[in-house]
Amino acid sequence: MIPSERTNSGGLRCRSLFPIVGRSCRRGRLMKIQGVLILVLSVASVAEAGLSARVCLADGVTPLALADPNVPHVYRDIMVGTKLTIIVSSDSDGSFDSCLFITEEYRNQGVLSARDYNEATGDWSGSRFEAAGEYANVYEHADAVRGGFDLYGHRTAVAGDWFIIDYQATGVGDCGVEFYQYVDDRPHPPKMYEICTQSFFHIPTRDFSGDTQVDSGDLAVLAAHWLRTNCVEPDWCRGTDLDMNGALNAKDFTLFADYWLQTTDFHARTRDFNADTRVDSGDLAILALRWQGTNCVGPEWCQGTDLDADGKVAADDLMLFADYWLQTTEK
Repeated sequence: MIPSERTNSGGLRCRSLFPIVGRSCRRGRLMKIQGVLILVLSVASVAEAGLSARVCLADGVTPLALADPNVPHVYRDIMVGTKLTIIVSSDSDGSFDSCLFITEEYRNQGVLSARDYNEATGDWSGSRFEAAGEYANVYEHADAVRGGFDLYGHRTAVAGDWFIIDYQATGVGDCGVEFYQYVDDRPHPPKMYEICTQSFFHIPTRDFSGDTQVDSGDLAVLAAHWLRTNCVEPDWCRGTDLDMNGALNAKDFTLFADYWLQTTDFHARTRDFNADTRVDSGDLAILALRWQGTNCVGPEWCQGTDLDADGKVAADDLMLFADYWLQTTEK
């Protein structure tokens, strides 16, 4: 795999609390103490809120692997074009407001998007779950410094998954998605406390054919350019010169093979195998017919039942199928 030149921006950021010093009874000093106490209580409320964000593949279920299991929020390399989901959850009831942002320096590397804009409410209703509360909202936020989405829970919220925001890798290099919680500071604007930064590193795509799957079609493209020595930017022999040294050789093939059968968009893999717009017993019957098959290859993948595209239909595929049980593909 291509070496990653990462900056470890991941991990939970510690929030410092300033100690209260002295016993002065002067009004100004008391006001300062009161301010510090408010700050302490505000920070404590952030910790108690239990807000968290997890990163999954585009199916919204399969976790994206970490680059190092011992380093949180820093993920394995992903190809340009890869789609992910960021799911914001709370382990507490009640209203908590937060936001997901990409700063200006990373705007050419990644983009955040929300789902199903609602003209009536003026927000992205498809990106909020029922647990976020009856009147939860998702609003777009863009300024000269950052772009992303404000996520507002409602007082009727309960513990669970609250919001889902889509992420796509658009350029080679580092990208960080910052996750903040808003804390009320009336009459001043809300304060922002960083919870974590999700860190990604994007590498050139191996999906040369653009069908969301690295498979024999892409291998054919690579073969068509094999041993060329005149690859130049920006095309780089249709992207097959993966190390961008001007020549297509065994090193590029090795870099390509590292991502064999991986996908950039799991939304392309439906669980509605019989295409009747509902994931139900009819689709389960098709999966059962293909059960324990070991010769599944793209693009058919055993009638789509090899959901993780590993060449066989097994327990992992059943779990991916079950996550969408009784869901429909049409609203």
